[in-house]
Amino acid sequence: MLSARGLIGSYVYMKNYIYTILIILLTLSCTESSNNLLPEPSKRMFPGDESALNDSVKNRLITDGYRLALRHLINNIPNGNNIVDIPDTLFHDFYNGLLHIYNYKSSIRDSIYNMLYVNSNPDPVFHEIIIIVDTSSTWLKNWLGNIFPTGNSKLDSMISKYSIYIFKDSGIYNNEHTLLLYSNQFNNIEALNHQFRNIENIINCSPNYRGNYEGSLRDVTANIIDDSIIYKYVVVDSDLFLYVNWFFKVDFTGNVTYLGRNL
Repeated sequence: MLSARGLIGSYVYMKNYIYTILIILLTLSCTESSNNLLPEPSKRMFPGDESALNDSVKNRLITDGYRLALRHLINNIPNGNNIVDIPDTLFHDFYNGLLHIYNYKSSIRDSIYNMLYVNSNPDPVFHEIIIIVDTSSTWLKNWLGNIFPTGNSKLDSMISKYSIYIFKDSGIYNNEHTLLLYSNQFNNIEALNHQFRNIENIINCSPNYRGNYEGSLRDVTANIIDDSIIYKYVVVDSDLFLYVNWFFKVDFTGNVTYLGRNL
């Protein structure tokens, strides 16, 4: 006999499956260019009003805007998984759509942002890469000694372009030096990590992913459909026996329509 947590897990799975099918059908009913290419320059999301945002809220919405843009880049743009720079046009559209929802006057919006604090799940990440380097590397010694350029032209170019610095030195083991790197920019970190793999004397490298608490999920997803974006706010909490999706449509004029929810 399934436990309560198991039943909820099965229920969540079926809900996600049904939602995915609906999104696919909706997408196929639109023009072929809707989700596979960047929106036309003339079809930009009308700018939202930032005047009511404090710094904390603004930073969270900016992060969500970049994460939605990166997901779209990876999943819908040809060769997007190999592009490091997140297109400004995508960030503009997703971020301003979020602004319009944040400024939307409704009790649903209040529940999402003021009670449940729903923001995007931190996947993918943007900033951190762990590298393991052969200790004989000259550029490593220079970088650790704050000597720049380091002597490796490819690395030096990446450090300058993506504002990369050594965030943490985790020390040496078996002639291998482990470093945690940080980029001040919002990047497609998987694509940037791939570039690090081609740097001389790097033995291994990977993005520094951080997991979520088991049984709890807050997320925002979005899909560009013609001249609008469909946003889904997700709350899954097996401890509270709670699973809710809220749907909003924001057209590129900035008009917000609440589409409803499922439980």
